[in-house]
Amino acid sequence: MKILEIIRGFFEENEDKLDYIRKYQKYIYIFIIIITWAQLFFIMVQPKIQMHKARKQKLIDFQKIFQTKKSKTINKATVEKELQNLQEKIAQKEKMVFEAAEFNAFYISKLTKIAESKGTEVSNVVLNKETDKGKGVKEVNINLTITGDFFSILELIKKLENYSKVINVVSFSLSRKTINPVILNCRLNIETYINK
Repeated sequence: MKILEIIRGFFEENEDKLDYIRKYQKYIYIFIIIITWAQLFFIMVQPKIQMHKARKQKLIDFQKIFQTKKSKTINKATVEKELQNLQEKIAQKEKMVFEAAEFNAFYISKLTKIAESKGTEVSNVVLNKETDKGKGVKEVNINLTITGDFFSILELIKKLENYSKVINVVSFSLSRKTINPVILNCRLNIETYINK
């Protein structure tokens, strides 16, 4: 009984305070409900939203991978078209390599004619070495000694580099032969390729 009397005494002493609470009771309940809903949101809903975003991102990533794989799938027509393109490119590259007879004609006569057409004179042509590159192709290295003015030598080098067959200018060195007019000696090292 003493406990009930203590509680009754507490309420009687604080009656005016309890009236104040009773007056604003509905607002207190609304506040408590809002806090409860906020806690429920952060405890239950927020993690699910985060999980949903993560799954959505994974799905987007998988779709990208799938589209990449799908675009890389090859059908027979695509393979045949690629094969035909590669064969055409190989045929074009083979045309850029000397045949043995063509190289002999180039080495013996055409090279000096090209030099003369550019206003230079070939005084020495030396076939250095042949290197087997496999698949029936040899790399041939040639040293030339040329005499002419600077621009004529430059035109000859351009002509050789733009020749219908592959000719690479490996190196060249210039030295002065005469001063007036300026005539230069050029040692030119080129390489080309021959089909055996």
